[in-house]
Amino acid sequence: MPNNVLIVDDEKFLTDTLGAFLKSKGYNIFKAEDGQTTLNIIKNEMLDLVLLDIKLPGVDGIEILRLMRRDYPQVKVIVMTAYDMEYKQRVDDIGYDAFFLKPLLLDDLTREIERLLSGEKTATPLAEDKIKNTRQPVQGPQFTPLEGALPKARLLIVSPRNLISGLLKDYFSKREICNGIYEITESGLEQLEHIRKFQPDIVLLDIALVGMLGEFGLTLMNLPQPPKEIILFGDPAVKWEEVEALTRRGTRFIEIPSDLHDKGYPIKDTIERLDNAVKDVCIKYGLVKKEKSYEP
Repeated sequence: MPNNVLIVDDEKFLTDTLGAFLKSKGYNIFKAEDGQTTLNIIKNEMLDLVLLDIKLPGVDGIEILRLMRRDYPQVKVIVMTAYDMEYKQRVDDIGYDAFFLKPLLLDDLTREIERLLSGEKTATPLAEDKIKNTRQPVQGPQFTPLEGALPKARLLIVSPRNLISGLLKDYFSKREICNGIYEITESGLEQLEHIRKFQPDIVLLDIALVGMLGEFGLTLMNLPQPPKEIILFGDPAVKWEEVEALTRRGTRFIEIPSDLHDKGYPIKDTIERLDNAVKDVCIKYGLVKKEKSYEP
């Protein structure tokens, strides 16, 4: 018999998309976008797990969490919210089974759901580590070319900054410069039909849009052929907490400043670091083309 999972979030796009994904995994899904609807479902359905956002219209998630811990302690609860020290301390005091920062990483969330519902003892929740503002972003790996092979992939560039997206498109389009075979396109987050047709292998996403990564990432995961990885780039000063939370969970990030007019900034070195990160993903997933004449 499938497990009953309730998804609670005030963003309908997220509940619909996440609900469709988890339903495809065999779960029976309930959805709520406000506190009162959430309470009605909790009281009338035999739930196994609740994915709970904290900031809700009507009855807030704090009160719902307190009710669940008091009256329904057998139901597993995963809190999923943007990082906020005040809310984090309050939910810590009440208790939960796992805590996830937004934007969500779908693979991590799915593994935690499976672990909780299987009855296994869970590891420390991924977001429980205290986020330290070290201001030292994780950089991409150094790429070592494979002998006789070139990286080959479809790259989707998503950025509100035309200067940056144009620079990246120009770089990755020139095989003699990047030593790779790439098909490139640019798009906005809303151009889903274009993205579906293109079927990117790798997404290069500007962190200026990181607040929408959760919803966008879920949409990408529902594509017939989801991308292998999303690589973040941009100025960490823009959304540092979100970026650091994602890099701590393994997301690649390459720093590119907002102001490219500073002549002292090493743009070439920066683009090459992003290039290395792309190549590393290509090697990891076998996105290469053998070429006898290729000399690294």
